Amino acid sequence: MRAGGRIWKFLVASCCIIGSGIVIALYVALSQIGFVAESCVPFTVEPLVRSLKPCSMQTCFNYSPCMATGKVKIFIYPKIKMTGGEFLDHGIIPYDEFIGTIRSLPWIEETSNPAEACLLFPYIQDLQCFGQCSMPANPNFLRTLSYWNNGKNHVIFDHVDAAVPHYETDEAILIRTNCRRYFCRDLYDITVGQFPLVRAAPPSTLQRKYLLAFKGTRNREKYYRNRLKSLHNGVDVIMVLRCDADFWMPILDSTCKDEDEMYNNWDYADLLANSTFGLVVEGVGPHSYRLAEILLAGNIPVFVVDDFIPPIEDIIDWSTFSIFASPQDINNLPTMLRSISAERIAEMRLAAAEITRKYFATWSASISGAMDVLRNRIGAFVGDIAEDAV
Repeated sequence: MRAGGRIWKFLVASCCIIGSGIVIALYVALSQIGFVAESCVPFTVEPLVRSLKPCSMQTCFNYSPCMATGKVKIFIYPKIKMTGGEFLDHGIIPYDEFIGTIRSLPWIEETSNPAEACLLFPYIQDLQCFGQCSMPANPNFLRTLSYWNNGKNHVIFDHVDAAVPHYETDEAILIRTNCRRYFCRDLYDITVGQFPLVRAAPPSTLQRKYLLAFKGTRNREKYYRNRLKSLHNGVDVIMVLRCDADFWMPILDSTCKDEDEMYNNWDYADLLANSTFGLVVEGVGPHSYRLAEILLAGNIPVFVVDDFIPPIEDIIDWSTFSIFASPQDINNLPTMLRSISAERIAEMRLAAAEITRKYFATWSASISGAMDVLRNRIGAFVGDIAEDAV
Protein backbone atom coordinates (compact mmCIF):
# COMPACT_ATOMS: atom_id res chain seq x y z
CA MET A 1 0.00 0.00 0.00
CA ARG A 2 1.30 3.53 -0.74
CA ALA A 3 2.42 5.79 2.11
CA GLY A 4 -0.78 7.83 1.76
CA GLY A 5 -2.79 4.67 2.19
CA ARG A 6 -0.94 3.83 5.37
CA ILE A 7 -1.60 7.32 6.73
CA TRP A 8 -5.30 7.09 6.03
CA LYS A 9 -5.42 3.63 7.56
CA PHE A 10 -3.80 5.06 10.69
CA LEU A 11 -6.33 7.89 10.80
CA VAL A 12 -9.23 5.49 10.41
CA ALA A 13 -7.93 3.24 13.17
CA SER A 14 -7.28 6.24 15.43
CA CYS A 15 -10.83 7.46 15.03
CA CYS A 16 -12.07 4.22 16.60
CA ILE A 17 -10.90 5.67 19.88
CA ILE A 18 -12.89 8.86 19.37
CA GLY A 19 -16.13 7.35 18.23
CA SER A 20 -17.70 5.06 15.68
CA GLY A 21 -19.57 7.91 13.97
CA ILE A 22 -16.33 9.55 12.87
CA VAL A 23 -14.94 6.23 11.70
CA ILE A 24 -18.02 5.49 9.64
CA ALA A 25 -18.09 8.95 8.10
CA LEU A 26 -14.41 8.82 7.21
CA TYR A 27 -14.63 5.31 5.79
CA VAL A 28 -17.70 6.16 3.71
CA ALA A 29 -16.06 9.28 2.32
CA LEU A 30 -12.88 7.45 1.39
CA SER A 31 -14.68 4.47 -0.09
CA GLN A 32 -16.75 6.72 -2.34
CA ILE A 33 -13.58 7.97 -4.05
CA GLY A 34 -12.05 4.52 -4.17
CA PHE A 35 -9.32 5.36 -1.69
CA VAL A 36 -9.96 2.71 0.93
CA ALA A 37 -8.34 -0.60 0.06
CA GLU A 38 -9.50 -3.92 1.41
CA SER A 39 -6.74 -3.92 4.01
CA CYS A 40 -7.98 -0.57 5.37
CA VAL A 41 -11.50 -1.64 6.33
CA PRO A 42 -12.00 -0.04 9.75
CA PHE A 43 -14.22 -2.68 11.25
CA THR A 44 -13.90 -6.42 11.57
CA VAL A 45 -16.13 -8.82 13.39
CA GLU A 46 -13.93 -10.77 15.76
CA PRO A 47 -15.10 -14.36 16.13
CA LEU A 48 -15.16 -15.91 19.55
CA VAL A 49 -13.15 -18.85 18.20
CA ARG A 50 -10.17 -18.11 15.97
CA SER A 51 -9.34 -21.72 15.17
CA LEU A 52 -10.34 -25.26 15.95
CA LYS A 53 -8.15 -27.92 17.50
CA PRO A 54 -5.68 -29.16 14.84
CA CYS A 55 -6.99 -32.48 13.52
CA SER A 56 -6.66 -34.84 10.60
CA MET A 57 -8.23 -38.19 9.78
CA GLN A 58 -4.96 -39.76 10.91
CA THR A 59 -4.60 -37.98 14.25
CA CYS A 60 -8.14 -37.48 15.57
CA PHE A 61 -10.24 -40.27 14.05
CA ASN A 62 -10.51 -43.80 15.45
CA TYR A 63 -10.90 -46.30 12.61
CA SER A 64 -11.21 -49.39 14.83
CA PRO A 65 -15.05 -49.45 15.00
CA CYS A 66 -15.22 -48.82 11.24
CA MET A 67 -13.61 -52.13 10.26
CA ALA A 68 -15.99 -54.73 11.67
CA THR A 69 -18.53 -54.76 8.84
CA GLY A 70 -18.92 -53.87 5.16
CA LYS A 71 -21.20 -51.01 6.17
CA VAL A 72 -20.42 -48.01 8.34
CA LYS A 73 -22.14 -48.26 11.69
CA ILE A 74 -23.57 -45.06 13.10
CA PHE A 75 -25.02 -44.11 16.47
CA ILE A 76 -27.67 -41.41 16.63
CA TYR A 77 -28.14 -39.71 19.97
CA PRO A 78 -31.71 -39.58 21.29
CA LYS A 79 -33.65 -36.35 20.98
CA ILE A 80 -33.00 -33.74 23.64
CA LYS A 81 -36.04 -33.05 25.80
CA MET A 82 -36.38 -29.47 26.98
CA THR A 83 -37.58 -28.44 30.43
CA GLY A 84 -41.05 -27.69 29.06
CA GLY A 85 -41.41 -31.22 27.73
CA GLU A 86 -40.90 -30.34 24.06
CA PHE A 87 -38.10 -31.84 22.01
CA LEU A 88 -35.30 -29.66 20.71
CA ASP A 89 -35.47 -29.13 16.95
CA HIS A 90 -33.79 -25.82 16.25
CA GLY A 91 -31.96 -26.65 13.04
CA ILE A 92 -32.62 -25.04 9.67
CA ILE A 93 -33.47 -28.52 8.38
CA PRO A 94 -36.13 -30.40 10.37
CA TYR A 95 -34.19 -32.97 12.34
CA ASP A 96 -36.28 -35.95 11.22
CA GLU A 97 -35.59 -35.02 7.59
CA PHE A 98 -31.92 -34.43 8.32
CA ILE A 99 -31.30 -37.69 10.15
CA GLY A 100 -33.66 -39.59 7.84
CA THR A 101 -31.38 -38.79 4.92
CA ILE A 102 -28.41 -40.26 6.76
CA ARG A 103 -30.33 -43.36 7.78
CA SER A 104 -31.41 -43.95 4.16
CA LEU A 105 -27.89 -44.18 2.77
CA PRO A 106 -27.23 -47.74 1.53
CA TRP A 107 -23.77 -47.95 3.10
CA ILE A 108 -25.01 -46.97 6.58
CA GLU A 109 -26.04 -49.34 9.37
CA GLU A 110 -27.49 -47.91 12.57
CA THR A 111 -26.53 -49.32 15.94
CA SER A 112 -27.83 -48.69 19.46
CA ASN A 113 -24.38 -49.33 20.90
CA PRO A 114 -22.17 -46.21 20.69
CA ALA A 115 -19.06 -48.26 21.44
CA GLU A 116 -19.31 -50.05 18.10
CA ALA A 117 -20.23 -46.97 16.04
CA CYS A 118 -17.84 -45.59 13.45
CA LEU A 119 -19.68 -42.25 13.40
CA LEU A 120 -21.79 -40.63 16.12
CA PHE A 121 -24.41 -37.98 15.40
CA PRO A 122 -25.57 -35.81 18.30
CA TYR A 123 -29.07 -34.41 18.22
CA ILE A 124 -27.59 -31.03 17.44
CA GLN A 125 -27.28 -28.94 14.32
CA ASP A 126 -26.79 -25.27 13.50
CA LEU A 127 -24.89 -24.45 16.66
CA GLN A 128 -24.17 -20.85 15.72
CA CYS A 129 -25.59 -18.32 18.15
CA PHE A 130 -26.39 -14.73 17.30
CA GLY A 131 -27.02 -12.47 20.28
CA GLN A 132 -29.10 -14.06 23.02
CA CYS A 133 -29.43 -17.83 22.78
CA SER A 134 -31.68 -19.99 24.90
CA MET A 135 -29.23 -22.87 24.52
CA PRO A 136 -25.75 -21.55 23.87
CA ALA A 137 -23.81 -23.88 21.62
CA ASN A 138 -20.47 -24.03 23.30
CA PRO A 139 -17.84 -26.60 24.28
CA ASN A 140 -19.35 -27.00 27.73
CA PHE A 141 -22.64 -28.13 26.24
CA LEU A 142 -21.04 -30.50 23.76
CA ARG A 143 -18.89 -31.99 26.48
CA THR A 144 -21.97 -32.96 28.48
CA LEU A 145 -22.95 -35.48 25.79
CA SER A 146 -22.81 -38.99 27.19
CA TYR A 147 -20.34 -40.42 24.67
CA TRP A 148 -18.53 -37.24 23.62
CA ASN A 149 -14.99 -38.53 24.33
CA ASN A 150 -13.49 -35.19 23.26
CA GLY A 151 -15.62 -35.34 20.12
CA LYS A 152 -13.85 -38.34 18.63
CA ASN A 153 -15.74 -39.75 15.60
CA HIS A 154 -18.60 -37.30 16.22
CA VAL A 155 -20.12 -35.34 13.33
CA ILE A 156 -21.63 -31.87 13.80
CA PHE A 157 -23.72 -30.23 11.05
CA ASP A 158 -24.04 -26.44 10.84
CA HIS A 159 -26.07 -24.83 8.05
CA VAL A 160 -26.03 -21.28 9.40
CA ASP A 161 -24.87 -18.51 7.05
CA ALA A 162 -21.99 -17.11 9.11
CA ALA A 163 -18.35 -16.54 8.29
CA VAL A 164 -16.78 -18.25 11.30
CA PRO A 165 -18.34 -20.44 13.99
CA HIS A 166 -18.42 -19.03 17.49
CA TYR A 167 -17.85 -22.36 19.15
CA GLU A 168 -15.38 -25.21 19.38
CA THR A 169 -16.04 -28.82 18.43
CA ASP A 170 -12.92 -30.47 19.92
CA GLU A 171 -12.10 -33.47 17.69
CA ALA A 172 -15.56 -33.71 16.13
CA ILE A 173 -15.79 -33.34 12.35
CA LEU A 174 -17.55 -30.09 11.49
CA ILE A 175 -19.74 -30.09 8.39
CA ARG A 176 -20.84 -26.55 7.67
CA THR A 177 -21.97 -24.26 4.89
CA ASN A 178 -19.17 -21.73 5.13
CA CYS A 179 -15.57 -22.67 5.80
CA ARG A 180 -12.42 -20.61 5.52
CA ARG A 181 -9.05 -22.29 5.17
CA TYR A 182 -7.57 -20.47 8.13
CA PHE A 183 -10.33 -21.84 10.35
CA CYS A 184 -11.68 -25.18 9.14
CA ARG A 185 -9.29 -28.10 9.14
CA ASP A 186 -8.11 -29.23 5.74
CA LEU A 187 -9.32 -32.72 4.71
CA TYR A 188 -11.08 -33.08 8.07
CA ASP A 189 -13.96 -30.60 8.24
CA ILE A 190 -16.30 -30.50 5.25
CA THR A 191 -17.98 -27.59 3.46
CA VAL A 192 -21.47 -28.05 2.01
CA GLY A 193 -23.68 -25.71 0.00
CA GLN A 194 -26.49 -23.66 1.45
CA PHE A 195 -30.04 -24.20 0.32
CA PRO A 196 -31.30 -21.43 -2.01
CA LEU A 197 -33.72 -18.75 -0.83
CA VAL A 198 -34.74 -18.00 -4.44
CA ARG A 199 -35.24 -20.49 -7.27
CA ALA A 200 -35.23 -19.19 -10.81
CA ALA A 201 -36.06 -21.43 -13.77
CA PRO A 202 -33.42 -21.02 -16.49
CA PRO A 203 -34.64 -20.28 -20.06
CA SER A 204 -34.55 -23.03 -22.65
CA THR A 205 -32.19 -21.09 -24.93
CA LEU A 206 -28.42 -21.18 -24.43
CA GLN A 207 -28.02 -17.50 -25.32
CA ARG A 208 -28.90 -15.26 -22.40
CA LYS A 209 -29.63 -11.56 -22.09
CA TYR A 210 -26.97 -10.72 -19.51
CA LEU A 211 -23.30 -11.58 -19.40
CA LEU A 212 -22.94 -11.11 -15.63
CA ALA A 213 -25.36 -10.07 -12.92
CA PHE A 214 -25.38 -9.38 -9.21
CA LYS A 215 -28.03 -8.02 -6.88
CA GLY A 216 -27.25 -7.72 -3.19
CA THR A 217 -26.48 -5.59 -0.17
CA ARG A 218 -23.32 -3.73 0.72
CA ASN A 219 -22.18 -3.05 4.24
CA ARG A 220 -19.02 -2.79 6.29
CA GLU A 221 -18.32 -6.55 6.16
CA LYS A 222 -18.88 -6.95 2.41
CA TYR A 223 -16.30 -4.46 1.21
CA TYR A 224 -15.58 -6.25 -2.09
CA ARG A 225 -19.18 -5.59 -3.00
CA ASN A 226 -18.74 -1.83 -2.78
CA ARG A 227 -16.54 -1.93 -5.89
CA LEU A 228 -19.04 -3.79 -8.05
CA LYS A 229 -21.21 -0.83 -9.02
CA SER A 230 -18.41 0.49 -11.27
CA LEU A 231 -18.98 -2.55 -13.53
CA HIS A 232 -22.67 -1.80 -14.09
CA ASN A 233 -23.47 -0.78 -17.69
CA GLY A 234 -27.22 -1.32 -17.59
CA VAL A 235 -27.08 -3.53 -20.67
CA ASP A 236 -25.41 -6.88 -20.16
CA VAL A 237 -23.49 -6.33 -16.92
CA ILE A 238 -25.94 -5.64 -14.12
CA MET A 239 -24.57 -4.74 -10.69
CA VAL A 240 -27.17 -3.36 -8.28
CA LEU A 241 -26.52 -2.98 -4.57
CA ARG A 242 -28.57 -1.41 -1.83
CA CYS A 243 -27.34 0.08 1.42
CA ASP A 244 -27.44 -1.85 4.64
CA ALA A 245 -29.52 0.45 6.81
CA ASP A 246 -27.80 -0.75 9.96
CA PHE A 247 -24.53 0.74 8.77
CA TRP A 248 -24.89 3.22 5.92
CA MET A 249 -27.94 5.17 7.06
CA PRO A 250 -28.41 8.02 7.72
CA ILE A 251 -24.84 9.00 6.75
CA LEU A 252 -25.39 8.30 3.05
CA ASP A 253 -29.08 9.11 3.00
CA SER A 254 -29.21 10.63 -0.49
CA THR A 255 -26.80 8.12 -2.02
CA CYS A 256 -28.60 5.21 -0.45
CA LYS A 257 -31.93 6.48 -1.73
CA ASP A 258 -30.66 6.56 -5.31
CA GLU A 259 -29.05 3.15 -5.02
CA ASP A 260 -32.12 1.62 -3.42
CA GLU A 261 -34.34 2.97 -6.21
CA MET A 262 -32.08 1.39 -8.81
CA TYR A 263 -31.96 -1.81 -6.78
CA ASN A 264 -35.75 -2.02 -6.78
CA ASN A 265 -35.90 -1.68 -10.57
CA TRP A 266 -34.23 -5.06 -11.11
CA ASP A 267 -35.82 -8.40 -10.29
CA TYR A 268 -33.40 -10.86 -8.73
CA ALA A 269 -35.09 -13.98 -10.13
CA ASP A 270 -35.09 -12.45 -13.62
CA LEU A 271 -31.38 -11.66 -13.36
CA LEU A 272 -30.65 -15.22 -12.25
CA ALA A 273 -32.69 -16.75 -15.04
CA ASN A 274 -31.17 -14.61 -17.78
CA SER A 275 -27.48 -14.42 -16.89
CA THR A 276 -24.67 -16.48 -18.36
CA PHE A 277 -22.41 -15.94 -15.36
CA GLY A 278 -23.39 -15.43 -11.74
CA LEU A 279 -21.17 -13.54 -9.34
CA VAL A 280 -20.35 -15.22 -6.02
CA VAL A 281 -18.84 -12.52 -3.85
CA GLU A 282 -18.44 -12.60 -0.11
CA GLY A 283 -21.48 -11.79 2.01
CA VAL A 284 -22.06 -12.66 5.64
CA GLY A 285 -20.21 -15.88 4.86
CA PRO A 286 -17.77 -16.67 2.05
CA HIS A 287 -20.34 -17.69 -0.55
CA SER A 288 -23.79 -17.12 1.05
CA TYR A 289 -27.01 -18.56 -0.37
CA ARG A 290 -26.14 -17.18 -3.76
CA LEU A 291 -24.01 -20.09 -4.92
CA ALA A 292 -26.88 -22.59 -4.90
CA GLU A 293 -29.21 -20.01 -6.46
CA ILE A 294 -26.74 -19.38 -9.27
CA LEU A 295 -26.22 -23.07 -9.96
CA LEU A 296 -29.94 -23.89 -9.94
CA ALA A 297 -30.56 -21.07 -12.42
CA GLY A 298 -28.00 -22.57 -14.81
CA ASN A 299 -25.43 -19.78 -14.34
CA ILE A 300 -21.70 -20.38 -14.39
CA PRO A 301 -20.38 -19.30 -10.99
CA VAL A 302 -17.71 -16.62 -10.85
CA PHE A 303 -16.01 -16.67 -7.44
CA VAL A 304 -14.49 -13.49 -6.07
CA VAL A 305 -13.84 -14.75 -2.55
CA ASP A 306 -10.65 -15.06 -0.57
CA ASP A 307 -9.60 -17.99 1.58
CA PHE A 308 -12.68 -20.17 1.41
CA ILE A 309 -13.19 -23.88 0.92
CA PRO A 310 -15.62 -24.70 -1.92
CA PRO A 311 -18.41 -27.13 -1.03
CA ILE A 312 -17.51 -30.83 -1.11
CA GLU A 313 -14.16 -30.09 -2.73
CA ASP A 314 -13.00 -33.67 -2.10
CA ILE A 315 -15.45 -34.78 -4.77
CA ILE A 316 -16.20 -31.72 -6.91
CA ASP A 317 -13.62 -30.30 -9.30
CA TRP A 318 -14.87 -26.72 -9.32
CA SER A 319 -12.36 -25.64 -11.95
CA THR A 320 -14.25 -27.58 -14.63
CA PHE A 321 -17.32 -25.32 -14.48
CA SER A 322 -16.39 -22.22 -12.48
CA ILE A 323 -14.31 -19.07 -12.77
CA PHE A 324 -12.06 -18.00 -9.90
CA ALA A 325 -10.91 -14.39 -9.81
CA SER A 326 -8.94 -12.38 -7.30
CA PRO A 327 -10.69 -9.40 -5.66
CA GLN A 328 -8.01 -7.29 -7.33
CA ASP A 329 -9.38 -8.42 -10.72
CA ILE A 330 -12.92 -7.14 -10.19
CA ASN A 331 -12.55 -4.31 -12.71
CA ASN A 332 -11.39 -6.77 -15.39
CA LEU A 333 -14.21 -9.29 -14.93
CA PRO A 334 -16.33 -8.28 -17.97
CA THR A 335 -13.31 -8.45 -20.30
CA MET A 336 -12.23 -11.77 -18.80
CA LEU A 337 -15.68 -13.34 -19.23
CA ARG A 338 -16.20 -12.05 -22.79
CA SER A 339 -13.01 -13.87 -23.81
CA ILE A 340 -14.49 -17.31 -22.97
CA SER A 341 -15.72 -19.13 -26.08
CA ALA A 342 -19.29 -20.29 -26.59
CA GLU A 343 -18.07 -23.88 -26.75
CA ARG A 344 -16.34 -23.59 -23.40
CA ILE A 345 -19.43 -21.98 -21.85
CA ALA A 346 -21.55 -24.90 -23.09
CA GLU A 347 -19.11 -27.40 -21.57
CA MET A 348 -19.10 -25.59 -18.23
CA ARG A 349 -22.90 -25.41 -18.17
CA LEU A 350 -23.19 -29.13 -18.77
CA ALA A 351 -20.74 -29.97 -16.00
CA ALA A 352 -22.41 -27.52 -13.61
CA ALA A 353 -25.86 -28.98 -14.28
CA GLU A 354 -24.73 -32.47 -13.28
CA ILE A 355 -23.07 -31.26 -10.09
CA THR A 356 -26.13 -29.17 -9.24
CA ARG A 357 -28.49 -32.09 -9.65
CA LYS A 358 -26.31 -34.34 -7.55
CA TYR A 359 -25.32 -32.05 -4.68
CA PHE A 360 -27.34 -28.81 -4.63
CA ALA A 361 -30.90 -29.52 -5.74
CA THR A 362 -32.19 -30.52 -2.27
CA TRP A 363 -31.11 -30.61 1.34
CA SER A 364 -30.90 -34.38 1.06
CA ALA A 365 -28.51 -34.05 -1.86
CA SER A 366 -26.30 -31.68 0.14
CA ILE A 367 -26.24 -33.96 3.19
CA SER A 368 -25.62 -37.03 1.05
CA GLY A 369 -22.69 -35.26 -0.61
CA ALA A 370 -21.06 -34.55 2.73
CA MET A 371 -21.62 -38.14 3.79
CA ASP A 372 -20.03 -39.34 0.54
CA VAL A 373 -16.90 -37.42 1.52
CA LEU A 374 -16.85 -39.20 4.89
CA ARG A 375 -17.43 -42.56 3.21
CA ASN A 376 -14.49 -41.98 0.85
CA ARG A 377 -12.18 -40.90 3.65
CA ILE A 378 -13.05 -43.86 5.83
CA GLY A 379 -12.94 -46.20 2.85
CA ALA A 380 -9.43 -45.04 2.01
CA PHE A 381 -8.33 -46.56 5.32
CA VAL A 382 -10.60 -49.59 5.78
CA GLY A 383 -11.36 -50.51 2.17
CA ASP A 384 -14.00 -49.69 -0.41
CA ILE A 385 -17.20 -49.34 1.63
CA ALA A 386 -19.48 -48.60 -1.29
CA GLU A 387 -18.73 -51.84 -3.15
CA ASP A 388 -19.37 -53.97 -0.06
CA ALA A 389 -22.34 -52.07 1.28
CA VAL A 390 -24.59 -51.49 -1.71
